[in-house]
Amino acid sequence: MRRIDWSVLILVLGMILFAVLKLFFLFPRFSDGHIYLYTAYLITKGLLPYRDFFYSSPPLLPYVLSVWGLVAGFTWQSFTVLPILLTLVDAGILYLLARKWFSPLTASITALLYLFSFAVLATTDFMSDVHLVLTLILLAVLFTEWHRPLMAGVLVGIAILAKLCAVVMLAPLVLFYVLVRRWHKASLVVLGCGLVLLATSLLFWLWLGLPYFSQTILSHLGHIEGLSRWSIFLFFIQHDWLLVVGLLPAVYWYVFVGRRPPKFFLVTIICLLLFYFLYPDSYYLYWKLLIPWLALFIGWNIEIARRSFSPHRATVLSFIFLIAVGGWSVWQYLTQQAHAAVITPLNDIVHAVQLATPSHQPIYGAFELTPLVARLADRPIFDNDVDTNPKFFETNYFNLSARVAAVTAARVPVIVTKAFIDPSGAIISGPNEVLPTNFYAQYCKPANVFPMSNDYSDNVVIVWTCKYE
Repeated sequence: MRRIDWSVLILVLGMILFAVLKLFFLFPRFSDGHIYLYTAYLITKGLLPYRDFFYSSPPLLPYVLSVWGLVAGFTWQSFTVLPILLTLVDAGILYLLARKWFSPLTASITALLYLFSFAVLATTDFMSDVHLVLTLILLAVLFTEWHRPLMAGVLVGIAILAKLCAVVMLAPLVLFYVLVRRWHKASLVVLGCGLVLLATSLLFWLWLGLPYFSQTILSHLGHIEGLSRWSIFLFFIQHDWLLVVGLLPAVYWYVFVGRRPPKFFLVTIICLLLFYFLYPDSYYLYWKLLIPWLALFIGWNIEIARRSFSPHRATVLSFIFLIAVGGWSVWQYLTQQAHAAVITPLNDIVHAVQLATPSHQPIYGAFELTPLVARLADRPIFDNDVDTNPKFFETNYFNLSARVAAVTAARVPVIVTKAFIDPSGAIISGPNEVLPTNFYAQYCKPANVFPMSNDYSDNVVIVWTCKYE
């Protein structure tokens, strides 16, 4: 009779529990993930990023998602399931990595610490570029363990084609090889990454010209600080403090046992922390990139404890720690995040837009909502301006006055925005992030106001109908 591999069984059971939890709270949410859904849909209609519509990142994600949409459908359900699937793949890769370095049981604990961290639970509620980036980076690390540094570099290059910030993960791979004086392997990583980026950049430059570089690079150069980096850091510590506590035994092992932490883990964590605190346009979802390395570092602590003391006692304590991390994270997720930013009146919003516009007329509005509404209502977005994030207007990459003039000239009949309304009914904020307040005063009226709860900043969605006399 074949012996049961308990580490695999534990991992699979944990993955099933994670999937069931996430699927139970599968809701449409306000997020920029809808930009990816709609741009992927445009690609299937023969349109090109950078030429036919603005896209601020390299081209990998919309093309990958266009294939996903053709297979699974361009629905919020299919695009919300995808990050869950990618995260489960991450856990499998982490298990393979940890099993090469640690015992099988420690490997399963490491993977489950990643899955049941609050950062992972919270950021897998919606589609984002960070999910594909992390999966590709973990695959790159796996290829370094398989002694394939050129392929590892290629995978990092592909990750950068999903999001430019993935370049931060090139540094740990190269620095690790440099620190251990494996110069040839370091050069192969750089070569593989460089070839992918050079070939893709040359192709899109010949194909689409300067707009490719303008939109992927120049649109980010004027970034002002978005959310407070210190506030994001404190939010991370508040919710994943147990993972930080799990790193502390490394000090004991170094001081009293003489065991140095793995250089690659340290270099990766340091590079990511520098990125978080130096990059001005930082978001909480980027902290998902850090969680695998914290989990692996904790796995190393567990393995040293198994070798230095009683393996049985260390295993029991590590499972208690896993249960504590999972219990705390799930409780925080259920009480704070599971119902946050849910578009509860989505069907009503879609119906209102359909009633207000003939099928050929475009709509315009907030990037966290309008692309999804346009897709479900089968309405085009004006001039394919899918990404209306106000940061591109605040940094003057786009001219707001020119956009107002274009919307007015096209006589766009419906604008969809979020808003915060005070008890007296006055609109305090929200619509002005899409178009100036005087635009609404001159041309539009709120035809439908849909209350919502548990959004981060707003409390209604407004469907504006506009007439240009």
